Amino acid sequence: MSKYNLIIISTCCDHNYIYKLIKSVNDNNSFISVCVIIVNQTKELISGIKKSGFNNFKVIDHGENVNSSVARNIGIKYLLDNNYYSEFVCFPDDDSSYDDSFFKAIQKKIQEEDFKNLITDVYCTGTYRYFRKINLNNITLLSKKDFNIVGAVNMVLNYSTFFNVKYFDESFGINAKYGAGEDGDYFIRAVKFEPFYYSNEVYSFHPSSFDKFKKLNYKQKRKKLNTYGIGVMALLSKHKMYFHALYVVFRALGGAIFSFSRLELSLGLAYFEGNFVRLKTLVKFLIVPIK
Repeated sequence: MSKYNLIIISTCCDHNYIYKLIKSVNDNNSFISVCVIIVNQTKELISGIKKSGFNNFKVIDHGENVNSSVARNIGIKYLLDNNYYSEFVCFPDDDSSYDDSFFKAIQKKIQEEDFKNLITDVYCTGTYRYFRKINLNNITLLSKKDFNIVGAVNMVLNYSTFFNVKYFDESFGINAKYGAGEDGDYFIRAVKFEPFYYSNEVYSFHPSSFDKFKKLNYKQKRKKLNTYGIGVMALLSKHKMYFHALYVVFRALGGAIFSFSRLELSLGLAYFEGNFVRLKTLVKFLIVPIK
């Protein structure tokens, strides 16, 4: 058995990002033993990565662009097949990064034998501006109803919970049958085993999704919102959370009204269409439930 304090499983679709993630671990962690498992989905090999101090790296050269859940599951299978163990497991994107506070916070929790599952804060890279602000008090107990504050990048699981859930549902995720919702699905399944808590003491960094979204043209915005809407409808229908699904339907309508009021016409139109796409998808799953 190979034992670590923290195992990080990340997929790589862009070498411009993954080396920055690796550098952020090497530059900022001298506190806990970390293993970073990287699933390389590109044809280009990731080179020049060696064990450094407290940090170990394992690269799986898959060489094929698969959906995000399949890619993460390749890393999970590697962990399980090779009998790796850690106090905590997390799933950052290849464009995530850390400063030393993340590793210090994990070290403190291990020293205090505090192995709670956490949903953490995420800041926009290079700033302390929230990637998505979570309006909760520190160490608030969460439930499956809090799926909307969860992303793969802000989940930190203890090993027991991770081992009970193991794999992502490969129907969900980027380029999957349902193009979103893999992180919410994982969280909802995980919370059945052990509780999760929101923590503002642990955080990481990720490029701003809002800044990226603003640069998209109308067609790209429309596709992104519709893909997200279908994925979330599938997620909530799978877990029979129909009231929450209806809320997400009308949230798109609220987004349309808000955008129109700010004269952001293309975004308003994309949200307006998204409202009907979500409603249609919800009705479909009410008739033919997801198992």
